[in-house]
Amino acid sequence: MANTTTNLTDIQPKRAKPRDKEYNLSDPGGLQLRIKPTGTTAWLINYRRTFTGKRTNMKRGVYPDFHLVNVRKISDE
Repeated sequence: MANTTTNLTDIQPKRAKPRDKEYNLSDPGGLQLRIKPTGTTAWLINYRRTFTGKRTNMKRGVYPDFHLVNVRKISDE
């Protein structure tokens, strides 16, 4: 059965703590918050390239500077 992704809330990025390995908090539609072991958090949009069909990530900013609502608007475009 396929995994389902729930919407991120404002609290989840605030409570995200660095771990030994980097990990992602996912939002439907390809939006992800990547948390690195150094504590750096970056918004990524996972999308499929039109010509090659391969999936790739595009960085859209750092967490405290870009809020969840703003990044969702950017990812919709």
